[in-house]
Amino acid sequence: MHWDDLKIFLALSRHGSLSAAARNLGVNQTTISRRLARLEAEAGFKLTHRTGTRLTLSPEGLEFAQEANAVEEAILKLESQTGHKQKPGGSVKITAVESLINGILLPRLPAFRNQYPDIELTLHGSNSNLEIRRLEADIGIRLARPTHGNMIMVKLGDIGFALYGTSTMKRYSEKHGLQNSNWAAYDDSLEDVPEMQWIRHSYPDAPVMTRSHSAATLATILGQGQSIGLLPCFLGDQQEDLYRLSGSHPVLFREAWLVSHPDRQETPRLKAAVSWIRSSFRQKQNSLSGSLPEANQTV
Repeated sequence: MHWDDLKIFLALSRHGSLSAAARNLGVNQTTISRRLARLEAEAGFKLTHRTGTRLTLSPEGLEFAQEANAVEEAILKLESQTGHKQKPGGSVKITAVESLINGILLPRLPAFRNQYPDIELTLHGSNSNLEIRRLEADIGIRLARPTHGNMIMVKLGDIGFALYGTSTMKRYSEKHGLQNSNWAAYDDSLEDVPEMQWIRHSYPDAPVMTRSHSAATLATILGQGQSIGLLPCFLGDQQEDLYRLSGSHPVLFREAWLVSHPDRQETPRLKAAVSWIRSSFRQKQNSLSGSLPEANQTV
């Protein structure tokens, strides 16, 4: 087998399409397709399945990708030992809820780009978890400790949540009660998350008038001054027009966990990305946990 073919297969496994792998490697799609066909012929089995423009790894391809990663690491180690060590390069795909990407990772993205110019980052903001086991993403940030799968897991911190509203809604809720204020909350796709469970338990008859699957969208809705709602403190405290209506202490905590595949944890690019994520969360530890600045405690 040719190492160049293995590199192309690894790019496909990480990017999920011919076009994305071609852009990453600086070659055309025809070359990618031809090299993949040659590699599958040499391996004797199909490495990928195609659905439209999307490529997914076959069960044999998943196992093959793990071995190819090991080959890549061995080559990088040899290059290092022979004095040809280079800065980490390649692609890293990180999946997390959009609010964590925007509020925690993006402020420190320029520092990462300056230190690791050869690493291509994909930041996938979504409430649905991409599968680390199936190599759909390299690193996941989860809002609960995974309970199954042979994953590498590192706790990043505790995230506090509080009730927020504008000064107008604060005065309204003091007069009529939080229970009788208009609420904004998550939609049915997130009905079972701890935030929604807390609302149902604490304010079972709260009239939810506006719904969204995005915490950032909820923060914008609350800033319009017509409803109250539950937000992560690191997001709610950043909004100039919002104040905590539930007191200075968070009413709910969720854990943030970093999850990665055990077969990829030693790659230089993964080490660099994991270190960046952990330092980003450490830097925001107080705002994540809900330690409230005095200026934002009251209206």
